[in-house]
Amino acid sequence: MINILSPHYNLKDKKNLSIIKEIINLGHEIGLYLHYTSLNNSKPIKVNLKETEIISQCNHLETITKKRIHSISFSKEFSNIPENSFFFCQKISASSKTLMEGALSDFNDFKDQKKLLTRLKNPKRKILQVLIHPELWNED
Repeated sequence: MINILSPHYNLKDKKNLSIIKEIINLGHEIGLYLHYTSLNNSKPIKVNLKETEIISQCNHLETITKKRIHSISFSKEFSNIPENSFFFCQKISASSKTLMEGALSDFNDFKDQKKLLTRLKNPKRKILQVLIHPELWNED
């Protein structure tokens, strides 16, 4: 998932575009990540996001990647997006309860390799969603 409004994902940078193309060439799907926080507040704010804005961001990402965007994901500050919705704006919601129940994340699941391997070998569901945040990884 790519947050096109984040300074971490400069989609005009050739290196970033090369990485995105490599991910696509490996057979992975690129999706849109929606995340907003208040700059003046350490706590996330509740945001009402219009469907037209989601569609506009998807169209922008499709233009850049030259691939159809089928999935979106959003953080919990969005008050108008139903948490348990599998579809939203005619896109698959990767934030739906169905997909998040079996998800693995580098925030907590990758720290314990034994636990990670166990979950990979014995997934809770047939669908496995892996969440990674490369912008948080240390270069070392």
